Amino acid sequence: MSGRPNVLRSVPTNGRGIRQMSTAMNALTPHLALLSSITIVVGAAMVRLGIGRGRLEARQPRRRCPSCARIVQGSVCQACSA
Repeated sequence: MSGRPNVLRSVPTNGRGIRQMSTAMNALTPHLALLSSITIVVGAAMVRLGIGRGRLEARQPRRRCPSCARIVQGSVCQACSA
């Protein structure tokens, strides 16, 4: 055996022999922060370029009936035309 410590045996366990997860992995590292920010910026740029080139369209607001202000789902308002 070499002089290196055995990685599997150095994992902390509780009294029943179950491995405990280290809380050091839950911290926000600079690499994770950089990756997250780059992903958000690239996604926002893709959306803006898609809308600008006509590949994407912004959602249209829902149509409302002018007399009762309910949302119209078909061609006419069901409440006013009934």
